[in-house]
Amino acid sequence: MKRNKVVYIIVALVIIGGATIMYSINQHYKSSKIAIQKTNSVQANKTKLVIDTDNKDVLPKNFRTTKDKINDEKSKDIDFTGLSDLNISGSGALSEKSLAMVKEKIGDKSIIDIDLRQEDHGFINGIGISWFGKNNQANKGINREQIISDENSNLDKISKDKHVKFDELPKGKSLNTVKSIDNPESVETEEELAKGLGMSYLRITVTDHEKPLDDQVDLFIESIKNLPKDTWIHFHCRGGAGRTTTFMSMYDMMHNAKNVSFEDIINRQRLIGGSDLLKETNKDEDKSRVEFLNMFYKYCKDNQDGYETSWSQWIKNNGEQ
Repeated sequence: MKRNKVVYIIVALVIIGGATIMYSINQHYKSSKIAIQKTNSVQANKTKLVIDTDNKDVLPKNFRTTKDKINDEKSKDIDFTGLSDLNISGSGALSEKSLAMVKEKIGDKSIIDIDLRQEDHGFINGIGISWFGKNNQANKGINREQIISDENSNLDKISKDKHVKFDELPKGKSLNTVKSIDNPESVETEEELAKGLGMSYLRITVTDHEKPLDDQVDLFIESIKNLPKDTWIHFHCRGGAGRTTTFMSMYDMMHNAKNVSFEDIINRQRLIGGSDLLKETNKDEDKSRVEFLNMFYKYCKDNQDGYETSWSQWIKNNGEQ
């Protein structure tokens, strides 16, 4: 009997010891994961103030519209149903004059500027500037309201200091035409610039290279679902590629998912000048964005109530994400 008790005690101690070790390993893993996430967030938010665009009378980088003529040879197997009926365009970063050129190009329509940039940015004497972080992912993990507040504070500081010095990025990632500006005549947010040109404005904060967060998708849908039919939407990010193509594709899906395949919608956005979102890549964020777009297509195809059911609610009901 005593021998059995000793055995039981030894077994119990082994089990308790093993559980303690497993708990410690699990806690260490969680702590390490949190530390890595914090490190990545800090690295993304170490920023440099750079020039994105000179203030010139030219259309912004990668400008395109859904009414552009497409090369027949490249498009022969793709369904373009409904594309030219969409009043949308896309581009890269803006300047005061380039946004005015967009307005001139679009013509006499009500225009809404949908700004997809999560990173702080603004305009000094009409020049487009931004605070560039690692992989252009500044402000990752910060909510929209805080981003807008911080951006306003940064621009206010430039106004008060009456001096701004610009950093330079390698490999053409910034324009290095101006080293500094003293006594700037104007310092504006993009909202101020757009409204000054008679446009409406909507800020959707999206991390570059990644899928949009659910709350920003909800904001986008709620903001545009009841726009007057003749309203023109101009989407833009920094380069006019990933984020802009993503949201132009989403808008296309909202109007055409019931009649056009997922692949054709993505490919026709590529053919008018967007990025190839279906291109095979080993990057997790690219795969995640394609998975999101696939789900968003299903959401649009399922829609029966004029998008009164939000994206977040649909995802919850369908047990996804």
